Amino acid sequence: MSSLRSRPRRRAAVALVALLALVLAASACSAVGQPPAATVEGTDISADVVDEIVEAYIEADPETYGAPFKGDGADTLSMDPVSNVLGSLVVQELQSQLAQDRGVTPTDEERTQAEDAVRTSFVQQEQAAPEGEGPSESEQTSTAVFEALAESTQEYLIDLRADALALSRELGSESGAADAAARAFYDQNPMQFTAVCLRLLAVAEPDLPAVQARLDAGEDFGDVSREVSVDPQVVQALDGPPQCTALSQLQSQLQPEAFQQLASAAEGDVVGPFAFDDQGNVVLVEIQSTQLTPFEEVREAILTQIPAPGDQAVSDLLTREAPEADVSVDPRFGTWDPDQARVLPPDGADAPAGDGTSEPVEGVPATDAPG
Repeated sequence: MSSLRSRPRRRAAVALVALLALVLAASACSAVGQPPAATVEGTDISADVVDEIVEAYIEADPETYGAPFKGDGADTLSMDPVSNVLGSLVVQELQSQLAQDRGVTPTDEERTQAEDAVRTSFVQQEQAAPEGEGPSESEQTSTAVFEALAESTQEYLIDLRADALALSRELGSESGAADAAARAFYDQNPMQFTAVCLRLLAVAEPDLPAVQARLDAGEDFGDVSREVSVDPQVVQALDGPPQCTALSQLQSQLQPEAFQQLASAAEGDVVGPFAFDDQGNVVLVEIQSTQLTPFEEVREAILTQIPAPGDQAVSDLLTREAPEADVSVDPRFGTWDPDQARVLPPDGADAPAGDGTSEPVEGVPATDAPG
């Protein structure tokens, strides 16, 4: 399908005419002949596309998005969210051109992923609905925005996202980026990969001094626990495999003071006592060993937890390239800030009623902007 990057767009149902704010016209009129909203390295981004995305938000959910887009004056729009829409398109166009400059072409799978991503990119996603209950409310709203767009606009946004995915793949495969990202996560989260193996001794609190005296005298912790522990499960565990638990899991289960004692103890140390149950029993804990799982054994699992390594590489590339990119923005929409890689609203732009500010529209459409 043909690109929207430099050709006139379809007649808008409601044309947005900008001065300091775009006037929401009451009657349909042709926007053919509008100058481009922005030009990125010689490639135009049509003002009609920006208009159409704004209209799609309002059409899909006027209650939620009508107020952020509409300004104080009669038939006006706030330029903050409109500029946010354009800024997102500029960043995505930069990503697309960086991919094309490298000769990177999206795969069929990446195009499919791109369409799925674009459909859900217009609204910040809430927690996914339970399996079998269908799409969440935010997913439905985002899909409604997507489906309110012309097919050619949908294809344009999918093209941009597919190029970004291809660029991420290409950069992620360079210079061992996946291994570097996984290794960094491993080094920065040692508790997640360090297990501590424990033995327990549960005893009534009045009997604790006598038990402690036996341990101080050098008796084996396990032998004493088998003899005095009041909980059968504690005794049974002594004869089973080592009871090893990740430090990160213990941190989520224990009070901070108890966790700090366990985490700072050396092999062979006995820590406690800690409250054990509501019967007045307490528990002592022996540190048998600590085990750091080798990186090679958890590398694949780490890669499923962290963002695609190429995503950070794309962000870093944009950080380097955006300040040097040839980007111009129609003053009606604002100005391009190369350091922040965003379009700043024009000075004096209209704003919605209230405190004179407006929040950027969530995920419009989602970008991989640096920052």
